[in-house]
Amino acid sequence: MSNRPTFTLPDGLHLDVTDDTIDLRFDGDVHLATTLGRRFGTVEGGGDLTVALDTALGGTVKVGGVLTVAGDIDAEHVHAREIVLGRQNIKCKALSAD
Repeated sequence: MSNRPTFTLPDGLHLDVTDDTIDLRFDGDVHLATTLGRRFGTVEGGGDLTVALDTALGGTVKVGGVLTVAGDIDAEHVHAREIVLGRQNIKCKALSAD
């Protein structure tokens, strides 16, 4: 068996990739480490979302769990149960947590 990492597209993943954007919906936890050279239009998750991007997280973000961002945010709307931010630039029309 190879020692290389395994790439898996899990059941329940809804992914729409266009020339410009990525829309991602998944009921579990999500970890974003790349944008594939596109801007996120929508990211929705039922669990936690961890964002470790070298570019700003954009679009609309809605997660049912904890959102942890290690990078900049340039989004329309961000919503999570809890939002953990560090020292980054935040541009957002609406940032909410419940």
